[in-house]
Amino acid sequence: MKTIKSLLVLCALGLPVGAFANGSATGTVSNLFVDASFSGVVYITLTGVKSGNPACSSSSRGQFVIPITSAIDYPYMFNLALNAQESGATVTITGQGVCNVDNNVETIQNIKIS
Repeated sequence: MKTIKSLLVLCALGLPVGAFANGSATGTVSNLFVDASFSGVVYITLTGVKSGNPACSSSSRGQFVIPITSAIDYPYMFNLALNAQESGATVTITGQGVCNVDNNVETIQNIKIS
């Protein structure tokens, strides 16, 4: 049993750190971007600097992307971001650590209004 636990710890330590990196930013919503070329998505940028940015997220279109047509929660996140922009509220956005909607922008995981 002790050998199995040791092997599990070694396996976990051998995983690349980047596999666990999720981007996060806090600030006010400075930009919401929608373009017909990128159907069904909204790009969002906050005034705060993004930390933990995954390597795949390198586009200037936004810090995060919200795929508003693919799940029930995403349109709600977009409305929350829009309301935050209109009110000037401070928000924190965390990403999923992957760019699976746009290959160059991290997909949003959650949004929190402070």
